[in-house]
Amino acid sequence: MQLFKWIFAGLVLVLFVGCSTAPTSEPPAALSPARPVTALSTVTQFQTPLVRGYQADPMMVTHNGYYYLLYNDNSDAQGARITKASSLAGLATTAPTTVWTGAADGINCTYCVGFILHSNARWYLYGADFVLESAADDPMGPYSFKARLATVNNSAVIATFPFYVGSQLYLFETSIVGGANSIHIAKMSNPWTVSSNFTRIAQPTAAWECRTGYCVDEGSSVIVKGSKVYNIFSASSYESPDYCVGMLVADIDANLLNSTSWVKSPNCVFSRNNAAGAYGPGSMQFFKSPDGTQDWVVYHIKTLTGDILDGDDRQLQAKQVTWNGDGSPNFGSPVAPETALPLPSGDAGTVTDLGPQAIYEAEQGVVTAARIRKSASASGGFFVGNIDEASSKVTLPIKVTSAGSYTLTLRYANGTGAASTHALSINGASAQMVSYPPTAGWGQFSTSPVTVNLIAGTNTLRFTKGMQYAELDSVGVTSSAPVQEYEAENADVTNASRRSSGNASGGSYVGGIDFADSAVQSTVNVPSGGSYVLSIRYANGTGSASSQRLAVNGGASQTVTYPPTAGWAQFDSVNLNVTLNAGSNTVRLSQGAVNGYAELDVLRIFPRLEAENAAVNNADRRTSGNASNNGFVGGIDFASSFVEFANVYASVPGNYLLRIRYANGTGGTTTQQLTVNGAGSTPVSYPATPGWGQFALVTVPVTLTAGNNTLRFTHAGFAELDYIEVFR
Repeated sequence: MQLFKWIFAGLVLVLFVGCSTAPTSEPPAALSPARPVTALSTVTQFQTPLVRGYQADPMMVTHNGYYYLLYNDNSDAQGARITKASSLAGLATTAPTTVWTGAADGINCTYCVGFILHSNARWYLYGADFVLESAADDPMGPYSFKARLATVNNSAVIATFPFYVGSQLYLFETSIVGGANSIHIAKMSNPWTVSSNFTRIAQPTAAWECRTGYCVDEGSSVIVKGSKVYNIFSASSYESPDYCVGMLVADIDANLLNSTSWVKSPNCVFSRNNAAGAYGPGSMQFFKSPDGTQDWVVYHIKTLTGDILDGDDRQLQAKQVTWNGDGSPNFGSPVAPETALPLPSGDAGTVTDLGPQAIYEAEQGVVTAARIRKSASASGGFFVGNIDEASSKVTLPIKVTSAGSYTLTLRYANGTGAASTHALSINGASAQMVSYPPTAGWGQFSTSPVTVNLIAGTNTLRFTKGMQYAELDSVGVTSSAPVQEYEAENADVTNASRRSSGNASGGSYVGGIDFADSAVQSTVNVPSGGSYVLSIRYANGTGSASSQRLAVNGGASQTVTYPPTAGWAQFDSVNLNVTLNAGSNTVRLSQGAVNGYAELDVLRIFPRLEAENAAVNNADRRTSGNASNNGFVGGIDFASSFVEFANVYASVPGNYLLRIRYANGTGGTTTQQLTVNGAGSTPVSYPATPGWGQFALVTVPVTLTAGNNTLRFTHAGFAELDYIEVFR
């Protein structure tokens, strides 16, 4: 548990309430777009940690084949949130759901509740000194405020835990009495009413309960086994690597309100495992396997040996409890991060498979011996800092549809004043060093691109300490493969002829596409599904406009219009947008109108580059149904604001057309500055659109070098960016 010391600063309602950083003078970046769900898969193991990001103080129940997890994620989300999954392994890919906000009940807190109880076809969530009740027999609520709880002599409350022993409901309450956290018990007449006086059953007196100078017994989780009642609690200070689990034992037929009925363990029953790099285990809670045959515990560990007051080096684990010959529980030891363990009995093993993402947040990886820090300027509100030890690492699973060359856009901060590095290993191969030039300071982010080869499917990226120090915010993933080019003469040609010409891109083209059954069909491959620019190089010597029919993947055909060129075998290009699937696609061009005569040279596929997938600094990723991929970037309003596209590919050097989809709700023309490959900037003018989030297109010339180019749009006026496209 986290905030027991901070109550003295005047907090009244405080159950794991996360602290927040001071606001900056510029707006925070918005959360990254939701990750796409592609499929369900079945597994037989789960891997630690259970969830990604900041994680502490868990509580879990199983009900009707599902797991319901509450934990402290240090977010700014108000109220109570529950993560529901059909498999323990699925918690890592499932977002929490807000089941109560608190505002209507006048309770303003972030991590508001920590315990859940099922009683008489209702569910109850417990805050420090209040109870919520579900509207129906569903752990996911919705919930409403039920009552305030009685407390020990009106003292400050850290946590409450309700539990039935037989038919009698008890409330175990952790309160600060005499300057130390102690555990008390009282009877309840129903889930919201305390019906007896409190009795203190545990107070910290031994050295193992008083590490770092703070004496603490806090939290409770109870299980009945045979003739015994076991209550596990956390001892010492949560930020210490010596935080551990102690245990109280009572006979089931004893008077549980009598303090002498409880016997405390002489030492920790679950403590640090130095060999595994798992320190300070605590906040342990019992739960049942889905079929009810096994006893399990969920808890958090630390991955750093220092005393971390913010608690941002913690992560969640779960393990099965076995039982000793004398009937007492055997918890074993915490395991190392990234340990694979068998699923609980009755776990279906069904996991939501998240598809490829454009941006992977560093804090959503497995963070070991480092800290997940909160920052308004971080792309997802958090970043990973203190990657300072030899054992420090950030492990990210990256998915791509096809194997090939990709650009990783690493968003980082380096406040050392000199260049620093991380070692990057991909799929267990030898590490390469990635360089980070100095930034304006710690928590002041910039981007550094690196080109890597990835396999199709899941790739494991591991960042470890290199030279000096750096903070890691996010990893953008985009294909750095060349623009796709498909020669017409290499396609499937029906009732037309392959011809030669020095004017054609490959020395050949297809002509005579003059009959009702004439067609040229190409198979094109792209790394990810989405919108692309299809550039068709053609010749039309008719002296007037001509046309062909275009069908993609056997779908409905559309008309492609070809303005006249200087003559037959005198080529020009037209460009249009098409939607392609990840992987293989068919693109079929056939005769259009009766007079639809045209020759085909080459098809080129140019990707659409979404602004929300680019590197964003001091601007917001936002959502809108008007945007091409439901996402765009707004708030590009400050001198330091920019949107940077790091992998704009050109097959040959020269002049290209840059098409920009933007919104400008100022009512007049505005501008942004465009910089290509770090060279001098050029203003781009945006005429007014009907409003913000109402997009239009503007096309400007741009000169690119062969290979990947970096295009950066910076603030000069006010405009929102949806996407860019580059074509010839």
